[in-house]
Amino acid sequence: MGSFGAGPGRTCGWSVFDGVKAFPAAPETLMAEIDAAVAASEYARATALLSPLCDSDGDDPVEHDLKVADEAYKAARAALAAGRPDTALISLQVALAACPPEKTSAISKLRALVSIASSQQQKAQIVRR
Repeated sequence: MGSFGAGPGRTCGWSVFDGVKAFPAAPETLMAEIDAAVAASEYARATALLSPLCDSDGDDPVEHDLKVADEAYKAARAALAAGRPDTALISLQVALAACPPEKTSAISKLRALVSIASSQQQKAQIVRR
């Protein structure tokens, strides 16, 4: 168990560091590991959202396709430029689902655009009220 609340004869509690074996030597390494974990998590979420889009036999899930991700990214940028953040968010979800998780730089760009599109969508909703 962890050291939280531990004393002579006491082993109750836990610590967030219980599962940590070693920290990376450089902050850049830690950030790269965090980015990779976030990318894998976003991929799993996007794949779950797109699970109805499996092949007709239902056996093969949607595969990573860099070309599809790039086209969806371009469509999202065009939608943002045209003032349609809702359309951009849909394209960005497709791009995130199609982008291979090891492309952390591309996923970071997509996440930044999701943030921008969400912000624009919220501003548009406030103006409508």
